[in-house]
Amino acid sequence: MNIDFTKFKEIFSPDKITLSGIFGLDIGAFSVKAAEIKKNWLNKQARLSFGVSDIPEEGSKEGIIAAIKQSVKAAGIDSRRANLSFSGANIITRYMLMPKMPERDLINSLEFELVKHIPTRLEDMVIDYQVLDKALDNQMLVLVVGAERRIIAERIELVKQAGFVVRSVNVDCFAILKVFQRFNTPLPKDNGSVALLDIGHRVSKLAVLEGNLLRFSRDIILGGYDLTKAVSERMNTDLKSAEALKRSIKDKSDELSGIVGLILNGILDELRLSFDYCERLTQKKITRLYLSGGGARLKYIDEFFADRLELEVSFWNPLGNFQLSASSSKEELEAKSSLLATAIGLAFK
Repeated sequence: MNIDFTKFKEIFSPDKITLSGIFGLDIGAFSVKAAEIKKNWLNKQARLSFGVSDIPEEGSKEGIIAAIKQSVKAAGIDSRRANLSFSGANIITRYMLMPKMPERDLINSLEFELVKHIPTRLEDMVIDYQVLDKALDNQMLVLVVGAERRIIAERIELVKQAGFVVRSVNVDCFAILKVFQRFNTPLPKDNGSVALLDIGHRVSKLAVLEGNLLRFSRDIILGGYDLTKAVSERMNTDLKSAEALKRSIKDKSDELSGIVGLILNGILDELRLSFDYCERLTQKKITRLYLSGGGARLKYIDEFFADRLELEVSFWNPLGNFQLSASSSKEELEAKSSLLATAIGLAFK
C-alpha cells in the first residue's frame, strides 16, 4: 500500500524531472540502502544494483546526507527520483473491522473512528487507508496508516539536500511485502497463513499473509541493536566488540546465547500476541515463519523461534530472484542480502 503523495502537496512539490529511472532508498537508523531494478532488452530478467553506506555514529543530518549520496554512488544509480519509506514510532498502523458500506460513507466513518484510535491531531497527520477484505460477514477489514506530516517533511528535505527528488512514500513493511509477494514464495500446502519477520537495527517488521493477502502487520520496537546492547552491558564491552561477540556464538548453551535470548524472548512475546490475534481473525493457523533483515543473521535464531512457536522457520533472501551486478563479490552479496528487502521493494515502479 502506498500513501498517496498527492495528499500532502503542501509539504513537497517535486521538480519536473525528465529521467525515467526510479530507485528505492531505505534510510535506516544504522545505514542507508539504495537499490535499482532494471530489465534487460527482452524484459525477461530483472537486474539489481545496490549500495549500502553506514551512517556515522552521531547520526547527524550531514552524516545521513553523505550516506545517501554514497549508497547511490555505490549502486551506480544515475536517476534522481527516489521512493522512500518509514517504520517504527513514526508510523501508526490500525486494522479496523467496519460495517460494509460504500467508499464515500467509509471515508466519513473512518474520520470519526480515527479520533479514537490515533492520539495525534488528525490535521498534523498524513493518512491513507485500504480495504483489505470485504468477504467477512457484514463487515470489512480496513487498514489505516498514518504518519506525522512533520516527520515526512524532514526526511524529504534530507533527500532533497542530497540532490534527489522524492517520488513516493511508503511503509517499510509494505515495501518488503512487495518483494515477498512478487516472487511467489511457496505457501503452506494446508492453505494456512504465513508470517514474515524482518529484524532490522532498531525495528522488526511483522506481516501475516493468508494466501497472498495481507491480514496483519505491525512494527515491533526491538531489533539487532537491542541484542548488541544487551551483550555490551552484560559482557562489559563496547558496542562494536559486542556486535562481533554476538555473531561468534558457538553453542546454544553458552553465556552469550543466554544474553541474546533475553531480547529474543521480548520479540517472541510480541509474535505470540500478534499470532493469537490473527488466528482469531482468520480462523487459520500460522504454520510458517520467514526471517529476513540484518538481525536474522544471528546463529540459531531460526531454531529459537521454531522450538518456541512450534512452526516451520526458514530464511528468506530478497536477492534470490535477481540477476546481480558482476562487480559484487559473493562475500558482499551474502553480507548485504539480509539488509536490502525494503530498498528492493521500494525500487519496484
